[in-house]
Amino acid sequence: MRIVVVTEHAGAADDASRTWVDHLVKALARLGHEAPVLELSGKPATAAFTPATLRALRRLRPDVVQYVPYSGLTRNALVRLRALRLAAPRAVASIAVLYGVKEVAAGRLLRAPLALASSTRLRTVYDDVARRHAVLPPAVDLDRFVPSEEAPAELRRRLRLDPDRRLVLHVGNFKHHRNLGALARVARGGEQVAMLASPRYAAPLEVKRELEEAGVKVVHEFVADLPRWYQAADVYLFQVDDLRGATEIPQTVVEAMACGTPVATTRFGALEEFFPPGPGLVYATAAGLDEAIERAAREPRGANRRLVEAYSIENLAEAVVREYAAV
Repeated sequence: MRIVVVTEHAGAADDASRTWVDHLVKALARLGHEAPVLELSGKPATAAFTPATLRALRRLRPDVVQYVPYSGLTRNALVRLRALRLAAPRAVASIAVLYGVKEVAAGRLLRAPLALASSTRLRTVYDDVARRHAVLPPAVDLDRFVPSEEAPAELRRRLRLDPDRRLVLHVGNFKHHRNLGALARVARGGEQVAMLASPRYAAPLEVKRELEEAGVKVVHEFVADLPRWYQAADVYLFQVDDLRGATEIPQTVVEAMACGTPVATTRFGALEEFFPPGPGLVYATAAGLDEAIERAAREPRGANRRLVEAYSIENLAEAVVREYAAV
């Protein structure tokens, strides 16, 4: 099967949606499918409509067109998928629904043949956008994100952090709605806090200044060896409490769990749908994160690795292929 993945997320290696694309493409290839990526350049809102895009898609002769919109699921994203379908009218057309808040009135002409949602909530919210829906499992590269045999203190030393102080880590970006003030509050409470911030998003000076003045170590650059940071942390903190702030399954939470790092998190999105609280995974309200950090830090390292071992990238690809075949 030739599955062409179309996305505007060109080059965004630290973006959660692009990570989903990379996982899917890598696993489809392992399963024996062709999975070229058609990366749309130019203005994201209009790149799908250009003659060059439609010609490129037509030349690829896809059996499936899998669109992963930069904007999340909006009415305009459905319009863009409709345009892509003109170039491959016989292909199965599918749209990925990785995050979203507002309902979308699609109408008969814009309704997609298939929508792949990352949670039951999204499947319900966007019931009108497709003729067929599927809720997909989360996915993480279990070969890359693994527990370390080295002690966290030694890893902190290599990262030029204080090896003798507990490390609370957050990986994310400076987009709005991410409750970054919570990191400053935790640091002012005496914790060693580090934030790895995506360079794709500019850092508002007042936000970056607040974090650094509170003592947060902000690394605002692409980090290639991300697993080492998770392994060096005593607790991974996910403080986002606004659905506009991240994808429905925050990828960094799953990556931290795969590395065996205890996690303190809000009850965000669909996390509890797939990952019940247990050893190494502590849920709390945004106001209760300080206590959650203390509880998570007492949990044994590696305990939550077991919670993610069923969610390999191959598992995701197999679920996706089953849905294409059903359509």
